[in-house]
Order: sequence, then structure tokens, then C-alpha cells
Amino acid sequence: MDILRQCILFQNSSDSDIKNIATMMNPCHVQEGESLALKGNKATSFFILVSGMMLLELDGGKSIVMAKPGDFAGLDILSSKGTYCSSLTALKNGEVLTIKRGDFLDLIQEDSSNAEQIMQSWSEHISNELPFLEVPEDDENQYQY
Repeated sequence: MDILRQCILFQNSSDSDIKNIATMMNPCHVQEGESLALKGNKATSFFILVSGMMLLELDGGKSIVMAKPGDFAGLDILSSKGTYCSSLTALKNGEVLTIKRGDFLDLIQEDSSNAEQIMQSWSEHISNELPFLEVPEDDENQYQY
């Protein structure tokens, strides 16, 4: 639960929401060089960094290094297109928490106030921390919440 609290998406979630989310998370050990998500592949999981270091490769040669517990990737699971728009690779051995696409969709569809909070936190995070990141909203990338 501490790692979930460190993730900006869940910082304002209630204790009961955090407990619910925690039950859906699966710990996964990763090895240096391991690919967790490949651009264009079916988006199956959302990732939260516990330890180690990850590289999120974006379009246009841009990238983000994830090195802080609570950093996250994979909200592509919410798009109607359902494919990853970036690639995620382990730069160091470590651990991530994963949640499967169906479980995450169930979570946000069952609890609209929590879903709104998660999406608002995500939007603020992109605006404040990743201003260079463009999030296209077209018919292929409509979000399912």
C-alpha cells in the first residue's frame, strides 16, 4: 500500500480504495534489458515501479527514465484502441507492480469518483511533470472510463 500511496495517481484515494487496488496488483521481478511493453502491442498491463529503473520510450525520440518508487507507465490500457503507444524496458533489475487491463477497467467503471480522481491526477501529472508529452485524443484513442 505504501508504493500505491507514492504513485501520484492514487495519492488522493481513500484508504479503502487503496486496499481495493492493492488486491488487484501483482508483484513482478524484472531483469535488466527485459521488455515489459512494446509499442503497437496489445496493452495488457499497467505498471508501478517498486525498485530498479525503467525506460519509457516515446514517439519522436523522446523518453522518460522511471527511477522513483511509485513512477508508473501503461495507462494505454484505458484506450479503446487497446495498444501500447510506447515501449517500457528495465534498465536495472527490480520489481514492478502490475494490474491487468480488465481489472483496471473494472476498477474505474465500478467507482466513478475514484476513476475521476485517477484521471485528474494523471492529467495534472502530464501537465506539470511531462509538458513535452502530447496525448492525442482521436477516435482511435478514446478512453474507456
